Amino acid sequence: MKNNANFFYCDKKDDLIKTLKALTKKLNANLIYCTENILQELLSNSNLKYNNTDYTICDAILSSCEYLIAHHGKIMLSSKQLGPHGIKNLPKEHIVIAYTSQIVKNLNEAMSGVNTRYINEGLPSTITTITSKNNSIENPQNEGNIKKLSVLLIEDFKH
Repeated sequence: MKNNANFFYCDKKDDLIKTLKALTKKLNANLIYCTENILQELLSNSNLKYNNTDYTICDAILSSCEYLIAHHGKIMLSSKQLGPHGIKNLPKEHIVIAYTSQIVKNLNEAMSGVNTRYINEGLPSTITTITSKNNSIENPQNEGNIKKLSVLLIEDFKH
């Protein structure tokens, strides 16, 4: 990613767990905000503490994403990952777990994918993109969505 985010590639679930443990230690993230069941299970298996109700007491947030947008180095998130909370209010340290199949070229591809994915259940109430802290000069109007990002990219495999 061009925006100085931490980026880790994991080809196996074991690598993902080891990397997540090491990263949370490096970030001093003792309590992680996480609302997604599959990621809560990953945190439990990694013996990492999480909270799924009160983000204000957490050091970081762990979420999946809708897409990684390669051309702009952005990450598309929706209310499916973030719940009802505005991105501006959530912890600045954001760890994203993404699959290689979620990489798209541009925003148009990402929006098309979201429209297709949620065709039967309705679009998420919020769709946003985030970028890392060092991108603030390029995009000052996006100030509230600037996060300290860490992306753990994994090969698609069954959970």
